[in-house]
Amino acid sequence: MLSIFYLVLLAQAALVSSITRQQVISKRPFMPWDPHVDVEGHNHAYYTQVERKDQLFRITDLSIYPDPPALNEHNFVLVAGSISHDYPGLKNATLKISGVCPDYYEIEKRIDELRGPIVRRRVLHGYEYGGPLRKWHNEMFYDLFWPWWGPEPLKKSNCSVEVTAKLPDERILFSFATNFTAQWPPSKSEGLMLGRVQDKEAGTSFEDRVL
Repeated sequence: MLSIFYLVLLAQAALVSSITRQQVISKRPFMPWDPHVDVEGHNHAYYTQVERKDQLFRITDLSIYPDPPALNEHNFVLVAGSISHDYPGLKNATLKISGVCPDYYEIEKRIDELRGPIVRRRVLHGYEYGGPLRKWHNEMFYDLFWPWWGPEPLKKSNCSVEVTAKLPDERILFSFATNFTAQWPPSKSEGLMLGRVQDKEAGTSFEDRVL
């Protein structure tokens, strides 16, 4: 999801929808359900929509490279986890990627209809590819080259991305979001994140460094 699926990941110009500026502001940034609950793995994401314990897809790893996502680079996202029950409607589950970067964009499709991200499952002699999600272990991964060929000497945008998978009855399989600054050409401040994030490797917090 990248998209993060940006997941990101993530914010493609072809997916941008035109809405009023008031609507854009009302959707930015995504508010965490609990700002102290970060998603497991190499990322700066946090759970949204419902608490982690109420999400039916238990994420064991969300890896985003690079983190934060970068312009004019390949961005990779992996979501790995498990579903403990064969929930009714699981084969019709949808994935929604939405956010602001800098305009609002949104795409939502059934997971088994997506060309990306791709679902992967372990089987007896290797891996099985393609949706939908199924009971037990699932992986979703995405590879996106995020191009910028604009005429301006500096491209910089504050971005918010939310990725939500849910059942037809609206129960949440998983939902997370991340906030970051996208800039071209890169700068030393490129890695500073928006809002409250946790540097899980260094164990240090960054509070509202870039707003």
